Amino acid sequence: MKQKAAFQEILDAKNSLIKRFQEDLRKKDEDYRNMLNKQREDIDEILLKMRKQFRELREMYLSELNEIENEFENDVFFPHKNVTLVRERK
Repeated sequence: MKQKAAFQEILDAKNSLIKRFQEDLRKKDEDYRNMLNKQREDIDEILLKMRKQFRELREMYLSELNEIENEFENDVFFPHKNVTLVRERK
C-alpha cells in the first residue's frame, strides 16, 4: 500500500505540474497575441502618419513646382515685365 500511495503522490505531482505548465503556456500565448495586436496597431498608426506626411509633402512640392513654372513662364513669355520691375526697384 505504501507503494501505491507513493505512486499516487508522484502522479498527482506530475499532473499538477502539467496543469501549471499548460496554464503558463496559455498565459504566454495570450501575452504573445496581445503583443502582436499592439504591434499591428502601432504599425497601422505609423502607416497613417506616413501617408499623411506623404500627401502633405506632395502638395507642398506641387505648389512649389507650380510657382517655379509660373516664374519660368513669366521670364520666357514676358521678359520685358521683369526688366521693368528691376528698373523700378533701383
